[in-house]
Amino acid sequence: MKHPDDDTILKLSLDLLDDDDTKNIKSHISRCDECGKKHQKATDDIELIGSFELPVKSKIIPLPRSRHHLLRTVLKAVAILVFGFITGYSVSELTHESYINVVPHHPEVEATRGSVNDLVVCESIDLVINLDFP
Repeated sequence: MKHPDDDTILKLSLDLLDDDDTKNIKSHISRCDECGKKHQKATDDIELIGSFELPVKSKIIPLPRSRHHLLRTVLKAVAILVFGFITGYSVSELTHESYINVVPHHPEVEATRGSVNDLVVCESIDLVINLDFP
């Protein structure tokens, strides 16, 4: 096997190679001192770079006190009003009694032409007949 290039050795150090390539390159490194030194140097450099901790400072810019306090107060007031409106509406809908409006209807019936004997009598219905013909 020819010598692996530096990128392949770095990928081996970062565990980015598949299993077959890893086996082949590790067997070559175990036999080749030059490639073994490159692999050891790459591994040492990765460990060195990973050991650094850089302090990160972030600055938080606060809002001016007067605006921040005013905004918070306005938002609280709006939240209370919205909550109160929703609660009141819900309660009124839950306690709302539905009323049935009954409107009396008096249909006007034309006087029948004929005699009373022509009318049909039905016992199951109470029927009031006005016999005052004009």
